[in-house]
Amino acid sequence: MAKVNKIVQYELANEVLDLKNKGLSQNDIASQIKLSHPDIKDLEDLSAMSINRFLKGQDIEKYEQQLVEGESPEDTLRTEFREKMYTLEEDTLEVYKIMRQALKNMVANGDDEKIIRSAKDILTSIEQSRRNWSTLVEQAYRQFGFVKEATKNVNIQYNTLLIDISKELCPECRKKVVNDILKFELENKES
Repeated sequence: MAKVNKIVQYELANEVLDLKNKGLSQNDIASQIKLSHPDIKDLEDLSAMSINRFLKGQDIEKYEQQLVEGESPEDTLRTEFREKMYTLEEDTLEVYKIMRQALKNMVANGDDEKIIRSAKDILTSIEQSRRNWSTLVEQAYRQFGFVKEATKNVNIQYNTLLIDISKELCPECRKKVVNDILKFELENKES
């Protein structure tokens, strides 16, 4: 049997989600929860990893619910990340244009010290932009992984339901249902 997450066990989900929405890191959330609940001895060893597992579970549950309701979380995520990428691209180009113009002006004025500082600022800005792109790609990869796991969980639930329902069918029909489910699982495992 799977171990129950301490956050779920002690009904601290809302508190954790509030802290996450305030922008706290997982380490800071764990620290804050421990400070807020010194009476719960089990929380003394609460870690950022436990917070991470809880938040991951929340995302997967949200995507499972969307799938059950007939929504397509993958389409929503694609749209969301596409918009974020366009915004990041616009911001990067804007910063690049501003810095490029500033550098041109400094070169025209012949101020070597300002040119060197400006060049360093441009390199710093380009590096920050690269980190932003990397973070966005990592976030997308993680979220699509959660959707994939949610899809797998929902398929297992549906397949279990179908197998339970098939118990009421004739043996030949039951065999066909079970074989179709096994075929479906095998096809999805290969892709």
